[in-house]
Amino acid sequence: MITIKSILTEMRESVEKGDIKAPDWWLSHAVHLTALWQSLKDEKVKAEIEFIRVVNEFGANGESDTRATKLAKAKLPAEGKDMNEYQWFQYLEGRDKILKEFLMLAKKYSNIDSYGLH
Repeated sequence: MITIKSILTEMRESVEKGDIKAPDWWLSHAVHLTALWQSLKDEKVKAEIEFIRVVNEFGANGESDTRATKLAKAKLPAEGKDMNEYQWFQYLEGRDKILKEFLMLAKKYSNIDSYGLH
């Protein structure tokens, strides 16, 4: 099964080892990442909505907006979960940024390799 993690691992290892890959290898990985990126973005939007829901719950209990946001960020994770809503959103935000960087990297490597400059 192709996952974001497996693609990023292959790309990172290629760069770390200095393996010269053909432009189509980089483009193929970028296409796979782009397809998987959409589901990550969807998950990130859901996480943001869930975080806002928690902030609104605190606000409905009479807390100011600033305090409600701070309380939501500090909230303990639900039982059986490793992260609260804010932490999950931040995790997905970080993954999103990493994907953007790797897509830019793939684009640059495909251009460099196509000119034989790598």
